[in-house]
Amino acid sequence: MIKIKIELKTDLCASNGMSAGNSLDNDLCFDSYGLPVIPGRRLKGILRQGAQFLQENRMLSAEDVTAMFGSNLGAEGGIAIGNAELENAQGIKAAIHKQKNDPGFSPTSIIRLFTYTKGQTAMVNGVADEQTLRYTRVLSMFDPVNNAPLVFYAPVETADPCFAEKLGLCCQSVRHIGLMRNRGLGWVKLSLEGECESSEKSYVPIGTGNDEHVIAYTVALDSSIVLPGCSEQLTAIPGRSIVGCIASAYILKYGCSDPGNDTAFCDLFLNGKAKWSDLTTVIDGKRSEPAPLMLVEIKNNASIVNRFNSSPDGKQKSVEGMFAVRSRDGYCIASVEKETTAHFSHATNKRAKQLYYRSSVSSRLLYSGEVILPAKYIERISALLIPGAGLRLGGSKSAQYSECRITAANNKAFHTTAINVHKGESVFAVLASDLLFFSDGMPVLDNSEIREKLCSVIGDAVSAYEPRFIDYVTYHTIGGYNAMWHLQKQQRTVVSGGSVFCLTVTKDAQLPSELYVGEYLQEGFGHIRIISSAEMGRLSDNKNRKCTVDSDSSKGTADQAFIEAVERLYEKENVSQCALNIYESIKDSGDLAGLVYGRIRLMTEQAASIQDLENRINAIKRDAARESAKFLFKNVFVKRDCANWRELMLAVLHFYNYDKETRNGGKNE
Repeated sequence: MIKIKIELKTDLCASNGMSAGNSLDNDLCFDSYGLPVIPGRRLKGILRQGAQFLQENRMLSAEDVTAMFGSNLGAEGGIAIGNAELENAQGIKAAIHKQKNDPGFSPTSIIRLFTYTKGQTAMVNGVADEQTLRYTRVLSMFDPVNNAPLVFYAPVETADPCFAEKLGLCCQSVRHIGLMRNRGLGWVKLSLEGECESSEKSYVPIGTGNDEHVIAYTVALDSSIVLPGCSEQLTAIPGRSIVGCIASAYILKYGCSDPGNDTAFCDLFLNGKAKWSDLTTVIDGKRSEPAPLMLVEIKNNASIVNRFNSSPDGKQKSVEGMFAVRSRDGYCIASVEKETTAHFSHATNKRAKQLYYRSSVSSRLLYSGEVILPAKYIERISALLIPGAGLRLGGSKSAQYSECRITAANNKAFHTTAINVHKGESVFAVLASDLLFFSDGMPVLDNSEIREKLCSVIGDAVSAYEPRFIDYVTYHTIGGYNAMWHLQKQQRTVVSGGSVFCLTVTKDAQLPSELYVGEYLQEGFGHIRIISSAEMGRLSDNKNRKCTVDSDSSKGTADQAFIEAVERLYEKENVSQCALNIYESIKDSGDLAGLVYGRIRLMTEQAASIQDLENRINAIKRDAARESAKFLFKNVFVKRDCANWRELMLAVLHFYNYDKETRNGGKNE
């Protein structure tokens, strides 16, 4: 893989387009650890500007620019650029993860380590204009660990190896990034490193056997993911996105020239013989499913109640949009962390400039999915789902978003178990994914009709009529985008995953514990779990609990030098806060009136130990100066075993001098 190397020549403000409360008018872009990043969309934008500059100077053609960066008419670009991270970002993240319980390694502390605040105001006739003071957070160009200039790297994927040379020219044409680039910020040097990956076709033979196997795999989100409807609590990665991504990789790897007439391709991606599930979150190390809607959260005590087993009291909150894993006696439920990012669109001859916001699923989260397929295709698909393989899922694939990485994969024979049910009792069909039935070309949305469809698949052992419990059902609209034709797919209303239908058993029988029904099975639709009344009764409210989605912890070796740098910063801040507290407690006592600031500061800098400093203070000849110095020494060093005694005394003296200047109108006597 090739990478863009970004070397800082001055301080930088790659703004996120937002303020930070009342203290900052412009803030930087950071990841969830607090580490600075340069967004991929920002990089792609300035590289496109560089390409247009080269086009004006006849070093690139208009076709080259469109082929690499796309166009506003729908043409897809041939390069994808990820977020630029620090050179040793993985080691730093491992260090932060290792020290995660230390408050000095919180995102706020990490941000302070790399940045400072810059103030500026408008000038009118050489005088600062009133009410124009603005504060901007700025990234220092120097590494806090070794004081060397910071270096960022951004991953790049190219559809054509010949783009690498042209992209290198674009990098050389870029000189500045970010805000206030005409005020001394954002001077950078860009260069291209690495080589394009080989695009040679591979040959993996098709095996034999049509027995169903299941390949389960786990995906780590290396960047935020933009999903259709994620602002509306739809945070599963749709199976149709997986099908499109893997199908493209299949064609690229195996050279399928006519997919529509290729039997293997049709079996794997088109006709439903292979069923690709949605990617859902990993909770407690297990793949989750949409939280069943018979569960509700009670706001007063945050408990999770099963409405089939008890009547909840208090205000209820739906678990729609959350995910759950089931134990023997209850559910563990978690919601997905999302973030909102501001983007700025420059003006064109057809569109005015605009600021807009985009919701996305946060990075670092783990998602998991599976594909059920005939045994003869296992080797071909396993070669695409190897750990470490990259995927691009969701929207904005060409910049900033959609970077994923497979972390684990395994396969085994697929089989379902049977459950025993008895006449007269209820069984519950819990949707583990979205469901779609058609009737006369239209989606079936009536609950009773859906129950009838389910019964026709399960068999005559269940009835759709006169259920003992109500159904808990929600719906949402799905769409999509056809990249080949640059057209939106037809929108359809589907039954949401997590919906629950109640059926009545008409005779003693054995029913499958799970089944696949309805339309679009190859895209993850129609996965249903059957729960008996006895099993539902065992799901105790006391065993239900809320938890968090698992995060990717497969980072590099912890950077010990970074840990030491953060500890030094945290220690310095503690000393400063301690010094402020000490000075605040003694400043109004009147016993500091005779203190000679410059002399005590020089003594502190020259003293070899606390005892040496005390001896020097006791040797002061003027009584007033000596008594004030002794009073200060006594209050600063209540304990004689202070490791940072020199820094503590100097900090207290700093606050004393600043306070004295303030009281004297900026003049120190």
